[in-house]
Amino acid sequence: MKIMTGPLGGLTAVLALLYFGASLFHSGIVVRGSVLDAATIPEALLGLVLVAGLVGLIRSALATYLIVLAGTLFGLTIVVLRGALATARRDDGAAADR
Repeated sequence: MKIMTGPLGGLTAVLALLYFGASLFHSGIVVRGSVLDAATIPEALLGLVLVAGLVGLIRSALATYLIVLAGTLFGLTIVVLRGALATARRDDGAAADR
């Protein structure tokens, strides 16, 4: 088991915290009614993958980052195909017009 150290370890820790923060944000605990609430669990899982890579449960940093990149791109593809971001913009614009 090889623990990530140095700048890569620091970056991985920061990214894991960002994924956990995004998960918390989309869960509705921080802001109510997030249009991306379905992203809560995948973001938390990607954060866990980063932590697993950080502590050495995943032997390769490259494998860790490829898993997270694939998961992120898959999630982003779903968001784009569903048009969730466009829906959020329309809802925000309608609320601002009131």
